[in-house]
Amino acid sequence: MARALCICRTQLTRLCLLPLLGAVGFWLLIPALFGTAMLDERAAALVLEGVFPLAGALLLTPLFAPERRPGLLDCVAARRASHLWVCGLRAAAMLGALAVLDVGLWLFMAAQGCAVSAGHLAAGFANGLALGALGALASALSSSEIAGALAALGWYTMDFFSNSCGNASLFLLSRGRGAPKLLVLAAGLLLLGSALAVFHRRMRR
Repeated sequence: MARALCICRTQLTRLCLLPLLGAVGFWLLIPALFGTAMLDERAAALVLEGVFPLAGALLLTPLFAPERRPGLLDCVAARRASHLWVCGLRAAAMLGALAVLDVGLWLFMAAQGCAVSAGHLAAGFANGLALGALGALASALSSSEIAGALAALGWYTMDFFSNSCGNASLFLLSRGRGAPKLLVLAAGLLLLGSALAVFHRRMRR
């Protein structure tokens, strides 16, 4: 357990510092750019499930970028650490950061008189996970963070301008449909697991 915590701390403070700072910077800009005071349920949902989840793409899309740095894989091998385990811990650390940012924004909006609920909180996390996991999978398949970012942005844009995703839509609450985000959450977990499996298999070749 102590070793896992040490690895997570290393991931957050060194290897993944830039994505983390980018997500925090974006999170700080949300109240200034979109307004978060006295919003009704649908307007609050547009912020929490429509804007905030882009932080998930910032955190998870470059999930495998550290492994593309020269010498890092040799360092992992020298410490006899499972490569898949290290990547899994990094993903868990990024999801933890996403959850903290989600709760922070939710509490901030609640303090400003917005009509937010537990559903808004869950929607923000589920959407962030799904977008980020899609970006991570595309990055693992293409060996390019740019391709991963474009994949996440493509899903977001398609869903925003159309209503063809059904209960897997990222914008259920802001469109007045109170369906739970179970499909989006399941899709995010499946995509993230697939990303880890694909990247691990590629690194073993």
